[in-house]
Amino acid sequence: MQNIKIIRLKEFSMDKLKDIRDIFEWSDYIPYMAIGFFYLLSFGFYYIKNLQVKKETIRKLNIAQLKSLDFTNSKKAAYKATGLLRAISQEDKEQHIADEIIKMLEKYKYIKNPPNMDDKIKANIDIL
Repeated sequence: MQNIKIIRLKEFSMDKLKDIRDIFEWSDYIPYMAIGFFYLLSFGFYYIKNLQVKKETIRKLNIAQLKSLDFTNSKKAAYKATGLLRAISQEDKEQHIADEIIKMLEKYKYIKNPPNMDDKIKANIDIL
């Protein structure tokens, strides 16, 4: 029995195995992969850079909207200012000032016919 197994193993040779290296050789494709990786990397940097520029322009547009806000209808102005203040404030100091202004705007939001806005609120918005 053991003799038969040995004979069968001897009949089996390594020449019959097909190696994967014959089918696909990495060395042929390395330059193409390097070029593709370079393009992918440069596209990523370009995308991230443009995304940061867009965030800055959106912030500038929000600041311009806040400064040109019409305070004749104080209820709508209070809601619009609250949204813009939350979008604009990024640093701790800006968030602190924005929170104070939002607290001042609370009394104009929930009244049916609110009074005209104080000049103090307008001044605080200009400070921000």
